[in-house]
Amino acid sequence: MKSIIAAAAVVLGATACSANSATDVTHVVATQNVARDSIQASGPLLLVVTDSLARPGVMFALPSITPQQGSIVVSNTRYGSLCRFAISGYADVRGDAIGLHVAFTERLTSCTAELRAVRYDATISGLSRGKAYDVAVIHEQNGVADTVRKETVVVR
Repeated sequence: MKSIIAAAAVVLGATACSANSATDVTHVVATQNVARDSIQASGPLLLVVTDSLARPGVMFALPSITPQQGSIVVSNTRYGSLCRFAISGYADVRGDAIGLHVAFTERLTSCTAELRAVRYDATISGLSRGKAYDVAVIHEQNGVADTVRKETVVVR
């Protein structure tokens, strides 16, 4: 009986994994309720989201935009959790303009009352080295889009 249950679990796991494509992957992991991860890849964007316990009274800064070799990395931390929000994103790359859209969608779920901070690291790759890009970071929540940061960066 145990082998039938184990085989069913393997088949169900393989079926769930086969539904994901290589360019659109969402994966959520919980480890001892300390940190949770979500990874999404879509086109030139790799969006990694984590959440962890937070201390009250912390003022989080605006997103940082850091040029890398052939890419840029946008990082941001704010209050919230992957339990409360489904976080997704996409990068709109047109010539020398990049729009990074990160959506925070409320989940219809019951979360614990602990204070958490959610952090995302968005890597936009496939960019021309030595080229200047105008980057806009747009956060979308509750039907409102807000440009939270604009900066011109030169890709290494």
